[in-house]
Amino acid sequence: MAQLMHQMGEQEFVDLRDKTLLAVGFAGALRVSDLASLKIEDVRLYPNGANLGFETRKRRSEFSQVPIVAGQDPSRCPVALLQRYLMRLGAHQGPLFRRANRNRQPLAKPLHPSSVARIIMKRAQGIGMEASHGGVSGHSLRRGFIDSALLKGAPISEVMKISGHRDPKTLMLYLDDLGHFNSHPGQGLY
Repeated sequence: MAQLMHQMGEQEFVDLRDKTLLAVGFAGALRVSDLASLKIEDVRLYPNGANLGFETRKRRSEFSQVPIVAGQDPSRCPVALLQRYLMRLGAHQGPLFRRANRNRQPLAKPLHPSSVARIIMKRAQGIGMEASHGGVSGHSLRRGFIDSALLKGAPISEVMKISGHRDPKTLMLYLDDLGHFNSHPGQGLY
């Protein structure tokens, strides 16, 4: 993620939008549908983080919030990027991540979830990463956060608060994939 963020500029609206989308998607372990449905009025910025509000998330009709923490590097910090993006956007309501016109300027229409997935893959391909089929996909931001947090030793219950998983068994599938061979009892025997 750091390599991808480092390569991205912020001069044009589309570049800043995509960089912010990637940072927020990773920091919140968000699905592409979550990113596409975010509204400006449901984003609350604080000095050390932000809360993202959702009316519905993956077929759940109750309101939920996803907290994201501020980072140390302003060029990659999701909160700092959100602040710069909102200033550039100049809007106070409506979709957060918007489509752009031919001149790469914002429209009032939201990005479609499939467009969000294409942006993630396109930006990854731009730095030489393989897209789809075992490579980077629309799910990569969510998966990347969960994998990174679990590898860092974050408690499963805390990761579940961010990812929105209700059942630890589902999250354990990520953990199984991570350590499947590293802690194998046969490691080092042959």
